[in-house]
Amino acid sequence: MVDYDLKIPDIMIVRVPTFRAVTSGSVPWEVAFGAFSQWVDEHRHFLAEVVFGSADFLTGDAEKVEWVWRIRDEIQEADVAPYQVTEFQGGLYAVAVSIDGDGESHDKVWAKVNDWVATTNFIEDQSRFPVAHMIYVDEEIMTGLGYNQMNLYLPVKVNDADK
Repeated sequence: MVDYDLKIPDIMIVRVPTFRAVTSGSVPWEVAFGAFSQWVDEHRHFLAEVVFGSADFLTGDAEKVEWVWRIRDEIQEADVAPYQVTEFQGGLYAVAVSIDGDGESHDKVWAKVNDWVATTNFIEDQSRFPVAHMIYVDEEIMTGLGYNQMNLYLPVKVNDADK
């Protein structure tokens, strides 16, 4: 039997399109998952899918996060009050799956992504922030795995330093 570390899945490169979004701004976790989360629940008809049926990305640190939800093109600034419309830059990302809420899994996955990127012709694009989202919050998947999956996105760009 092969001894796999199940906390370190494989990595892929994806292109996320630029899109219009509503954002919580950089706020404490309890605000992002409190008033802003409630606003999103009440205004889901404004949202448009990004990838695999998920309309959101989360970025930040242990203190503050910014939650970004893609909105449909016809939605106006007045529709999203008291929040603001912004543009999510999009671009290339190295993506891997981790276990939601498991810091050890996140740390191992980020380390593997960074090590893997170093073996490619990509480098981290430090002009953009890493983001994350849960694309499949699904009871059957949770039952089968025993946890929710969290996709981690490291912004990358082609390393053209050798040119």
